[in-house]
Amino acid sequence: MSEGSTSEATLSPELKNATLVRASSLDAAIGMLSTGKLDAFATHKAILFEMSDRIPGSRVLAGRYGLEGFAIGIPKGREPAMR
Repeated sequence: MSEGSTSEATLSPELKNATLVRASSLDAAIGMLSTGKLDAFATHKAILFEMSDRIPGSRVLAGRYGLEGFAIGIPKGREPAMR
């Protein structure tokens, strides 16, 4: 997981039998996965698929460990933006 990410906040209290290792960046995580310094990495699926394309033999697991909600705010007077 990336340092300071939502994955870190969500998974840290949940994983009791794992050693959590934080990566300073996605590129660092790719390097750590490629050299065996990490066994797995948690982040958003879209990012995982991009990372997997750069790591031969890797795969993205099915399922999920959580959901993240999003909201969009539109200033008054810009109702056409709602479409």
